[in-house]
Amino acid sequence: LMQLNEERKEMTTQAVERLTEQLEQQETPMEKVLVLYDGEIHESIAGIVAGRIKDKYYHPTILITKAEEGAKGSARSIEGYHIFEALYNCRELFTRFGGHAMAAGLSLPHENIPILRQRLNEDCSLTEQDMTPVLRIEKILDFSQVHMKLAEELKGLAPFGKENPSPLFATQHVWVERIRLVGKNKDMMQLTLREDASRMVLSAVDFNGLENLRGILKELYPAEDCDKIIQYGKLPMALDFVYSIDINSYNGRQSIQLVIRDFRVSK
Repeated sequence: LMQLNEERKEMTTQAVERLTEQLEQQETPMEKVLVLYDGEIHESIAGIVAGRIKDKYYHPTILITKAEEGAKGSARSIEGYHIFEALYNCRELFTRFGGHAMAAGLSLPHENIPILRQRLNEDCSLTEQDMTPVLRIEKILDFSQVHMKLAEELKGLAPFGKENPSPLFATQHVWVERIRLVGKNKDMMQLTLREDASRMVLSAVDFNGLENLRGILKELYPAEDCDKIIQYGKLPMALDFVYSIDINSYNGRQSIQLVIRDFRVSK
């Protein structure tokens, strides 16, 4: 099972990289609704890949791949775009479809894919503001307010999901004391964070923020120095972090761990 899961993750990573390259290299402006076709992607991971592309660009995304009969796809949407209603308005193009506001599945003949792309984008009323992701923060905290009792109380609100999102908090003016790159591709960050106000130190993990950090550094330093700064492991500027609060268990010991959702340079 572990081997199959690793193979599935590798297939997902390769598919996301291939589609990202395709989107980045196209000469025309990015459409509001992304209707992508890749016959090499296995239909079992189409929904996961569509979700990754949707998260990366914050556009409604439909990923279509080759099926035994015609084509088959999965859709993932954003707030303010009811993907099932959009598909229902094009229902004559499908052999089968179903879903809800944020996700859907569909089957259709190959020749209907460009028609679907055109129809969805012609009917789409999303604005630039609609396609700007928003993180809803419960409260700005000092690290002195982040303790095990709070983490246990938050854990009692689980399970978290679409209708019960994990509470997010923010802390301003935090110094990164240590960066450690982990994971198979060295693209996840384990962080040691020290807050200015309380001088307290907390551990954190960031699964998707490495490219964001590189982008911030490239605005301040020569490109060739950015990876050196990350490898050094200590940033020369303070950041504001948005995070959820988790409990890390290791060797029978429990400790607070922040799960980073976003960050920016402190004002």
